[in-house]
Order: sequence, then structure tokens, then C-alpha cells
Amino acid sequence: MLHNLTEKSWRRALERDQKLKELAIKAGVQNNLKRVKELNGCFASNCGKDVVKSKEESELAKYLFCIEDESSDSFQDALQGRILAARATGIGIDDL
Repeated sequence: MLHNLTEKSWRRALERDQKLKELAIKAGVQNNLKRVKELNGCFASNCGKDVVKSKEESELAKYLFCIEDESSDSFQDALQGRILAARATGIGIDDL
């Protein structure tokens, strides 16, 4: 997940990660930071329910959930997000 998203950090992320850029373009949000912020993290909280509006946005939300922020070396934050998502979907943390 990307933390503290700004125009600058979003541009850097798109330049650094070609797959992210492709997914953002397909979803039509490469120039819409507000929408990216809505999609970023929505998969962790409720698998994107009531947030994602298309298959392309769903794919982007899932990808955003799985990537690491270049400015964050917080493995614990990533792990906690995945644990919350697993619990929300009924997956036991022993099965992760």
C-alpha cells in the first residue's frame, strides 16, 4: 500500500513501477489523485466493496494493496493490513 500519497509521490510511483502505471491507465485514474487515494487501501478494509466501480479499478486496488511504498520500510504496517483484510474475508491468520 502507498502511504502519504501526494502528487509527487504518485508520479514517482508511476515512473518506478510500469505495471502500476499500466493498471492506473486502464482504470483511468493516472491523473486523478483523489480517486487513487480512495482505491489505495480500500481492498484492505473491505475488499473494495462500495468503492471500486469497475474490473480495472478492482485490479488496481488489489495491486496497490500488495505493493510496498518506497518511503516505508514498515513490514509491520503491511502485515497488519493483510491480517485485517484476511479477517474481514473470514480467512484465519494461521492460513496466511
